Amino acid sequence: MDVLDEIAAEALLPGTEIYSIRLRKAGGGYHIEVELDDLNHPTGSVNLEQCEAFSRTLIEGLDAALESDREGLPADLNAENYSLEVASAGAERQLRLPGDLERFMASPMKLQFEQEGTVHTEIVEFTGKEEREGQELLLFRSYKAGGSRKKAARGKEKTYALGLQQIRKANLYLDM
Repeated sequence: MDVLDEIAAEALLPGTEIYSIRLRKAGGGYHIEVELDDLNHPTGSVNLEQCEAFSRTLIEGLDAALESDREGLPADLNAENYSLEVASAGAERQLRLPGDLERFMASPMKLQFEQEGTVHTEIVEFTGKEEREGQELLLFRSYKAGGSRKKAARGKEKTYALGLQQIRKANLYLDM
């Protein structure tokens, strides 16, 4: 799928990147799913115009590659037997750890982690990193919906210092 990755990368608009790309068999053809990430948007969400522009350019590039050099693409893939789905990675996307933590530092996230043999799920904010006893720890504090810190003022704010291996999953959390 390296050729598809290259064609998709060439179709990107400035300030966007590919969050994920999948090519799978579907019926008698193929289905291509692409999720885009807007590096300039607070939640990374792309808009409809960005999806449309990317789709047009990707289709042109893929069809041209299918007409000329098919190396690196499935032998039975052709311009008539694929469908394309382009979307935003989403406002509650799964975060790529540890890289996305810095990018979304000010954003609430739903964190699933293991601590003392128990799996916890909390809404938190990433506050930074710290080195303790030769291990890098990721620091989080509990998030109060609506951005209020009244909970913190009463001294009930929870903080977590976790090793990367303790984190099972992290998603952006949309606070409405």
